Formats: sequence, structure tokens, C-alpha cells
Amino acid sequence: MNASHLSHRLLAFGAAVLLQAAALGAATGEPLSLEEALRLALENNPRLRAQSERLEAGAGRAAQLRRWSNPELSFEAEDWPRQGGRGFRDAKQTVGISQTIPLPGKKALDREIGAAAQRGGQAGLEAFRLELRRELKIAYGRVLVAERSLEVTEKLHRVAAEAARAAQGRVRAGAGALQEQLRAELLEEQAGASVTEQRSALGAARGALATLLGQDDLGERPLTGKLPETADETLLRAAEGGLGRHPSLGAAEAERDRTEMAHRRARLETVPDPSVGLSAGRVGSTGESIIGVRISVPLPILDGGAARRQETRAEANAAVAELRATRQALERERATALQRYRLALQQCELFRTRLLPKSGEATRLVSLGFEQGKFGINDLLETQRTHSELQLGHLGKLQELNEAQATLEALCGAATTTGAAPDRQG
Repeated sequence: MNASHLSHRLLAFGAAVLLQAAALGAATGEPLSLEEALRLALENNPRLRAQSERLEAGAGRAAQLRRWSNPELSFEAEDWPRQGGRGFRDAKQTVGISQTIPLPGKKALDREIGAAAQRGGQAGLEAFRLELRRELKIAYGRVLVAERSLEVTEKLHRVAAEAARAAQGRVRAGAGALQEQLRAELLEEQAGASVTEQRSALGAARGALATLLGQDDLGERPLTGKLPETADETLLRAAEGGLGRHPSLGAAEAERDRTEMAHRRARLETVPDPSVGLSAGRVGSTGESIIGVRISVPLPILDGGAARRQETRAEANAAVAELRATRQALERERATALQRYRLALQQCELFRTRLLPKSGEATRLVSLGFEQGKFGINDLLETQRTHSELQLGHLGKLQELNEAQATLEALCGAATTTGAAPDRQG
């Protein structure tokens, strides 16, 4: 077994161990942090693996461009007598080898074309990694928001169920109105439907996260951490300063360079590459040794390369336009994400400092008044439902903030990795 084969076996064994460890963690319910999820995604995501293999294929193409074409081996038999003599043995027989020699400048451009393609592939892979990290952070946050939303709706359902039972008892005792019972039962049914909907949303969110991790499901693994609620000043400064060096721009620039060099290469095709051949043999009838030299040059008569030059010139122009479009699209995305980030910060601040505290205090006072007989069941339920709706609204704004932050980090290269579970407020 050679060293290369042993190395591949060890890598395969290591990957199997990692997959088994991930499966064991899912089976045992081991907590999954954001950092661990990012590591698993970068190691196991199938789309990232496919992108890496495409980069490897590009390296092979670049290496092939640097090489000359293979020489040609030939055997010729000439002046073969058709009648008399010894036939083939009387023919002139030669064995030769020929090689096409690229003119100076062509292979140098081929090497540059291959190198530009490699740069573009590497930049594209880095852009894909950034996008995968962004998607992972968003998916992770959605699971946490879905979990907290389910807790809120389940709590409202429990309160509504207790209120419905209390209203039914009051009606049977003749101390309550039927409409009070019906309203309590209606809210209980609505809360139950919301619980079912939130459970479905949580399942979908966990499934989407598992897909990014390269797994079938997350099993029973809980998520840990805390979603961001306040401004990341480092991220804000980076986002306000512009895009920086985004790999998508690097990929577009590499494609521009590749197409420009391909056009220069096509212009050199007007001067064809000569082919030089050398052969040796004997004259069959006399046994005399002979040596032959052959030089051939393709004649650009039927195809002068005009169509190829037109094609590469158009591709070069398209790459320049694509670079400009990429820069503009990234800039628009940065501006939009920055605006969303600032707005989400303001709204999260509003919920955290004003809406939720007021709603929580109102719920507390109405609950106390209900116990003292000052408020009815419907007052209690309406206050509790309003508080639950505000909690769900706050969670929605946290999700918007997390998504905007993940987008800005991907665009501006910030290294902040805050993330995971909303505060249990109210």
C-alpha cells in the first residue's frame, strides 16, 4: 500500500468517525451550539463538498492547459509493388514521430487562463462558504424562534383551557353568561390551532437546519445560545464602511481576466502552430536506410478564426458587465441589510423596553383583579392573548435582526458569531 492510498484510507476513516460522532450526539440529545453547527456544516454539507470537487476538477483543467499536446507515432509503407517482387518487403518502410509546436506566447497565455480560472474557482468556493455560514446562522435562529414561539402558544393554550373550564363551571352554577363560556372556548380552540401550527413550523425549521448540516434530522438535540438583541458596533462600522473584499467580486474579477486572456489567445490563432516530424526506415528493395523530415503548417483558409475571436470578445465584454452587476448587487444587498438591521434594532428595543414590560404589568394586574373579582374571564383572556401576541411579535423582530446580522457578516466579513436563544421575557 503506497503512502497516497494510506492517506486516503485515513481520511475516509476520520470522516466516518466524525459522522458516527455526529449521529451519536443526535441520538443522545447532546446540546448543539452555533459554533458546533457551523463546524458540522463546513465539514458535511453536500453542496459544499460538490463545490470543492468542482474546484479540484478546475485544477485538473488548468494543469492540462499548461501541457503540450502528445506527439504522434506513425508507420508508413510506400511504393508497395502490386505485382511481382516480395510485396510488402519491397515497399519503402519508415517509422516516424511528429510533434505540434505551439508558437511563443500561446502556452504562456494558456497558463494564465488556467490560473485565472483557478482563482475564480477558489473565490467562488469562499463565497459559497460565506453563504453557507449565513444560511446556517439564519436557520439556527429560526429553530430557536420557533421553539420559543411554541412555548408562548402552549402557555396561552393552557391559560385558555383553564379559563374555558372555569367558564363552564360558572355557567353550570348559574353565575356566568353563556357568551362568556363560548368566548373562552373559542379562544381555547384558536390557541390549540396555533400550537399545532407552531409545532409544524418547528419541525420544518429543524429539518432545514439538519439539511444544512448534511444530516437527515437533528434527533433530540436541543439548541443552545442567545440570539442578538442589541447592536454589534463592530459590525455596524464594517457595514457602514462598505463591502470590503467580498469573494464574489474576486470570482467576477478572475472571470474577467480569464475571458480577456482567452480573447488574446484567440487572436494568436491567426498564426497556426507548425508540426515537425522525423522518420527513419529503409527501402525494401535495396535495404538502403533512409531518414525523412516533415514540417507542416495548417492553412487558415476555411476557418480564419474570426468567429472564435468574435466569441471571445463578446465573452470578455460580458464578464466586464457581470463584474459591474455583481458589485452593484452586493452593494444594494449591503444597503438593504444595513437598513433592515437598524430598523430591527429599533423595534427590538421598543418591544424590550416598552411594549413587553407594559403588557406584562397589565397581565399581572388583570390576573390579580380577576382573583379579587374585579375582572371577568374574558378580560383575563384578552389581556393574556395580547401579551402573547406581543411576545410573538418580539420573537419575529429578533428573527429579522438575526437574519440581517448574518447577511451583513457575510457581506462585510465581520467575525461575530453571536447566536442562539431568545431571552425568556414575560
